[in-house]
Amino acid sequence: MWLKIPVWTLFFALLIPMATASASTLQEVRERGSVRCSVNPHLAGFSQRDGDSWKGFDVDFCRAVAAATLGDSQKTEFVVLDNTQRLDALRLGKIDVLARNTTWTYTRDTSHGMSFVGVNYYDNQGLMVRNDIEILDAVDARGLTICVQSATTSEARIRQFYERHKRNNDYKLYPTMAQAAAAYKQGACEGLTSDKSQLYSVRSGFQDPKQHKILDADIVKEPLSLAVRDGDAQWFDIVRWSLFALLNAEEFGITSTGLDKLKATSNHPDVRFLLGLEGHVGQPLGLDDAWVERMIRQVGNYAEIFDRNLGKHSSLEIPRGLNTHWRFGGLLFAPMMR
Repeated sequence: MWLKIPVWTLFFALLIPMATASASTLQEVRERGSVRCSVNPHLAGFSQRDGDSWKGFDVDFCRAVAAATLGDSQKTEFVVLDNTQRLDALRLGKIDVLARNTTWTYTRDTSHGMSFVGVNYYDNQGLMVRNDIEILDAVDARGLTICVQSATTSEARIRQFYERHKRNNDYKLYPTMAQAAAAYKQGACEGLTSDKSQLYSVRSGFQDPKQHKILDADIVKEPLSLAVRDGDAQWFDIVRWSLFALLNAEEFGITSTGLDKLKATSNHPDVRFLLGLEGHVGQPLGLDDAWVERMIRQVGNYAEIFDRNLGKHSSLEIPRGLNTHWRFGGLLFAPMMR
């Protein structure tokens, strides 16, 4: 039996859910005048206070998005979140980008109203012990007491790792990484486990960092990724392609210091498109064609961000390792932009 429903009623019934689904984060960001990102206040190299400002690897990716969307990398707001707050904060709209050393997992990607945009740091879980503990590989650890932050992937994975290798170790759980690290430093534990990047960060703050070793064995892969809320395809694409643009910039040798010379001399079609000299690199995202140039000029390409905060120009001196560009044997790889 057919019901006589006015056409205008059907039109508005269809229009309302479409309007809800297309809520624009970009528009909110522009009206607010800033990009809001999460930070971990206890992770040197990734995010840490520098006077009244913030600096770090995660901080710079947030600043790159601000440069792309607002024209100014300094138009950012950083929200301090612990590991129990970060996912809900993103889902509830308290932040625009989750840029807080968060591991990309199936459960998080499918069950928390969030989408991971792409790996910006290939990490893995490791074990730090003092040099006087005579083991060279994490798998050889037996009878140790290991400090670990509770309610993290690290807690579950370290238990699974040693159960699989039939090693008996004890675990002391702490609500924050800072507390776990302090307990290890004070001798309450013989080992400390977390992502290797975090272990490097913790060790850099010790008075005697060279007295501690981070073991080579990888307990579990920990791909870290920026994330955004579900439901806004435009914002997802902006954050994703901001990352990919910085990776492509490294591939083509586009740096903050050599940008002007390359703009004036390069005939490479991919370079010219990336820098907005040919084609329309901004139009599909709702941005102008200088958005990539601004990111590189104000923040640098991926290599510059890594080296400044984590690598050879930092106090951590973390090797690029898996985070080497694919042309040099690493895992970092971005689709082309033309």
